[in-house]
Amino acid sequence: MNGLKVLDLSYTNITNLPDSISNLGNLNSLVLRCCYKLRHLPSLAGLKALKKLDLYNTTIDKVPPQMETLENLTYLALQAEGLKELPTGTLPMFSRLQYLATMLQLKGEEVGKLSKLEFLSCIFLDMEEFKKYNSTTGTKWAQSYICSVGSSLSRNGSLFGVEGMFEKPEEHNTLYFVNCDLEEADFAMLPTDLDYFHVEKCDDLKCLSDGTSLFHEVTVCHIWECQGIECVIDLSSSPSYSFKNIERLVLGKLCNLIELVRVGPTVESPCPVIFSRLTMISLEKCSRMKKLFSVEMLQGLQNLEDLRVEGCHEMEKIIDDNGTRKRFRHYITCSPKTKGTVLIQLTKSGNYLW
Repeated sequence: MNGLKVLDLSYTNITNLPDSISNLGNLNSLVLRCCYKLRHLPSLAGLKALKKLDLYNTTIDKVPPQMETLENLTYLALQAEGLKELPTGTLPMFSRLQYLATMLQLKGEEVGKLSKLEFLSCIFLDMEEFKKYNSTTGTKWAQSYICSVGSSLSRNGSLFGVEGMFEKPEEHNTLYFVNCDLEEADFAMLPTDLDYFHVEKCDDLKCLSDGTSLFHEVTVCHIWECQGIECVIDLSSSPSYSFKNIERLVLGKLCNLIELVRVGPTVESPCPVIFSRLTMISLEKCSRMKKLFSVEMLQGLQNLEDLRVEGCHEMEKIIDDNGTRKRFRHYITCSPKTKGTVLIQLTKSGNYLW
């Protein structure tokens, strides 16, 4: 057994490993993925050749003793249900690390010292720790990343979609901002290859135009329970701004949201094309919204396929047609790709607004 290089016990019912595991000096890979009953690990200090340690979906509550001695690790997955913290000073010891995935709150400066990271998934306690990571890396991010700033849990008890993203992490560059102060964020330091942006309970966010450098390449955007947001795009302050790459826009529980796009007197006529690649838009419980689209805006939504509006009880019109009383289905022909339009409980009476 001393010559063993790979030990994969994934999806088994093991509850612990023997102390003798540390005698496998040539072991390169220890994979314990989805060993749901595994609660304890002995010291792995003898595994000097170990490069991959996968503890995804185990129930350990402490990292293995002397884990910091595993200096050859290049792959570390620490998404363990009972694990609460990684001892301070442990992470910088893994200078060869290329893949790091954990739901733990990590110190920004320690993560930033891992200069060889290709994939990063972690949580930063607050904006201050996030800024420390940015400053330590010199804005040189991992090639792929799923990071949360602020609270570790979202509204359904876990970060939206994270579990699925681990299967093909290279396809998703994702940032979550949850219950944190976005006024402290330096958007200029954020990566330019961000795909998925989720912001929740950040009440100082007024509109997405506040972070123009951040949103140019975003394709999926979720905004949830941000009390300060009144419009998604404010053309009166950023008249040349365009969200041309956003494909999916989800807005929920925005109690002060009045309009998607605010147009000021300085905006040229006709109104610039916005959301030209949008395929899906969803509004849920945006209680002050009365009108969704202007006719001019709808004409730019050539790729729209899915429209969902639910629980917006003050909604009067889907299309603001300036009193021409033309029907919604007439305008939807401006979007030839529209396949299924789902309108649910738009009014207090539950009637659809056509």
